[in-house]
Amino acid sequence: IFDAMACGTPIISDHHDELEKIFPSEILYYSSKDEMAKCLEKVLLNYDEVKRLSEKSFSFIEEQFSFKVRAEALVSLVNDIK
Repeated sequence: IFDAMACGTPIISDHHDELEKIFPSEILYYSSKDEMAKCLEKVLLNYDEVKRLSEKSFSFIEEQFSFKVRAEALVSLVNDIK
């Protein structure tokens, strides 16, 4: 999901509490077949709006979840163990 969002791709995901806390409006969520259909319809009919919402997360993903940031966190954890 993070990689796709970093590319500006609109995301449709099954409902996930933790993910929704991080991205409350940037991802379209569904909990049923009907909600999934509504998400698809929203993307098809309002692609530019959905893409703009997804793109809102660019800087946040880069600051918090980029490969570099995550690798630095892992190195830090390893160094703390030493």
